[in-house]
Amino acid sequence: MSFARQRDPGLWTFDSVVEDYEFEYFDESLSNAIDGLNGGSYSLQADLSIGGIVGSRIEFTVSDFYVANDMEVGGYFTSDGGAQLGSSDADALSVYARASFHSQVEFSDYAHFLDNVEVEGLTYLNGTTTFNDYAHFLNNAEVEGLTYLNDDLQCGGIATFIDDVIVGGILSVANEATFGGGAVFPEGATFVKRIALSGAGRVTQRIVQGSSSNASYGPATVDVVYVPSGALAADVAYTIDDTDAVNGDHISFASEEGKAITIKNPGGTTLAVLQSASGGPAFDITCHRLAGSWVVTRRSRWP
Repeated sequence: MSFARQRDPGLWTFDSVVEDYEFEYFDESLSNAIDGLNGGSYSLQADLSIGGIVGSRIEFTVSDFYVANDMEVGGYFTSDGGAQLGSSDADALSVYARASFHSQVEFSDYAHFLDNVEVEGLTYLNGTTTFNDYAHFLNNAEVEGLTYLNDDLQCGGIATFIDDVIVGGILSVANEATFGGGAVFPEGATFVKRIALSGAGRVTQRIVQGSSSNASYGPATVDVVYVPSGALAADVAYTIDDTDAVNGDHISFASEEGKAITIKNPGGTTLAVLQSASGGPAFDITCHRLAGSWVVTRRSRWP
């Protein structure tokens, strides 16, 4: 609170007699005031609350505004110029409410956003970054450290992830996306344009050896089922598992086995039978899901 008045308004007159305790109060209050001319160091002994009518504000026109320790902002925080958050590699930033950045933003260390974040300018995130809610970058975004996207990410420019990225929601990139490490999409990913691989980049398929008894295999868990010669004691049937399958999914079956392998669709109807004569050619087929049903799209014999 401000210094209390010693006398009510109107009680100070030209012939007023000033008491010694009033002089003492004036002197004590002045010693606790902030010296705007000479500056100095001040230590609050209690919370300082500054209010005002709607639309009123405190304006600092000095070139630098420095907070040595914690600063808590309960409402909107607006910086018309640049804003530096942290000064060393050990610093961190936690944002518990929605964050909107209307110009370029750069975080040199760990950044953790618990609510929505929207950035209009270029974005550089140089440490481990976690987005617990929706993230929207209207321009390019570059992340050097591990990236955890627990909800959707939308990028209007080029998205570059130098390290691993884990996406818990939908990843939408209007231009290019570069992943320097691994990329995990638990909810799937849609790429509107081409996917280009370079260097050691490749698509690794999941391949398993077929069971010696009847079994089910689906595109949600495997890409290729392979049966080597002599692996079966009797004929078997493999049924395509339609769990989590969508149109366009595919699965392949390859066999060098002399026993018959019947490939069935989820409803039990036979799609194909693979059987190699002793010492004869091997067979493989590829099945695709089309309009909700599985069809054989490729058959081959080798060698």
